[in-house]
Amino acid sequence: MKLYAYSICLLMGLSQNLIAKDSHDAYEAFIKKVWAKHSKCMSSRNRQSVDFFEEKASKCIASNPSYTTDRCDDIAEQQLFEWEDSDGYKDMCEHLRPTTFTRSDDPYGITYVGEPGGMMAANEGKYEIAVKIFSECIEVGNLECTYRLGQIKISGNKSVQDINGGITLLKSAAEKGHSEAIKYLDTLKPKNKIQTKGQRPGSM
Repeated sequence: MKLYAYSICLLMGLSQNLIAKDSHDAYEAFIKKVWAKHSKCMSSRNRQSVDFFEEKASKCIASNPSYTTDRCDDIAEQQLFEWEDSDGYKDMCEHLRPTTFTRSDDPYGITYVGEPGGMMAANEGKYEIAVKIFSECIEVGNLECTYRLGQIKISGNKSVQDINGGITLLKSAAEKGHSEAIKYLDTLKPKNKIQTKGQRPGSM
């Protein structure tokens, strides 16, 4: 009996670990999606740096036959440093950087994106930041963020409030099977209830 109970506990622990791993893997995949455009831009920018250096070094050698390769490399490297220090270079990919949030009481300064970041921002009353994070999260197909943004647009402060927009988002999430969105809509006026597949009108 003890062996049986131990086996059950072991299986339950293994199951929980697998669920936790699946959740972690799903979040890791989501993070990659959120950062995909920025990462692609950064890779392109790095390639441009290499091309810039090689072009400047080649021009130096062509224009100064008496210079050694090392000297031209040093000159090209200095020109590269100056270019990379320019605002144009630094801002090249900034518009693609996801909006992040760090809790005000976090001593380690850990940044979050997606639903966790949006929820933390909303909990601290930073609704504008929460809206930006959730909006970016929706762009990569996250249904939870659709639901959360709908909530904020309905119950957030006046700076982000948009009742009709919030209801539209909640309906979108509910129609795709988000149970919490369906429940939330059910607490609103009857005209905002939706008919899910297989239900008759008035059966909700």
